[in-house]
Amino acid sequence: MLSALDARHLRSALLLARAAARAGEVPVGALVVGADGAVLARARNAARARADACAHAEVLALRRAARRARAPRLDGATLYVSLEPCLMCAGAAVAARVARVVFAARSPKFGALSAGGGAWLAAVPRALALECAEDAAAGEGAAAARAVAAEAARELGEFFARRRRAAAEAAAAAARVPAGGAEDTAARPLPTARAPARGA
Repeated sequence: MLSALDARHLRSALLLARAAARAGEVPVGALVVGADGAVLARARNAARARADACAHAEVLALRRAARRARAPRLDGATLYVSLEPCLMCAGAAVAARVARVVFAARSPKFGALSAGGGAWLAAVPRALALECAEDAAAGEGAAAARAVAAEAARELGEFFARRRRAAAEAAAAAARVPAGGAEDTAARPLPTARAPARGA
């Protein structure tokens, strides 16, 4: 059951995801809210900017929250994410001892629940509640949370469509350039013999 506050925090995660997209990163945003309701940290994907495959929004947010809390464990905290966390990020949430992970859109290829069927959760020694806004059917924030999920899914789709178009255009442009570079010497006409100058 998602509350109106849950929906607002998911909306904040979506705004962070949009900032990531503007920076050329995969659009994912995350924030950590403490057990007392205070926002401990916000982050967006930064894998390209940092040249770090682990610089996912969730991991960065958890690290910042831990620094602010001056403790590696975030007991009772909630991690809000615009996209279903991958296995690495879900594992980080388990290690940080957060109580809940609330995400907007599903990630069928890489999501910790969607891609692997959540079988890994059976091996986790303590409970971790993962809640998807797409599935929200009850609670005062259910409709708003589903709306955020739809927006997050649409923006992810548009981001990857733009990336595929750019890659296709770059490939097409590369195919148009002759093998010898911008100037194809093989295509040049052979020089013609000139008539000798008069008086020569």
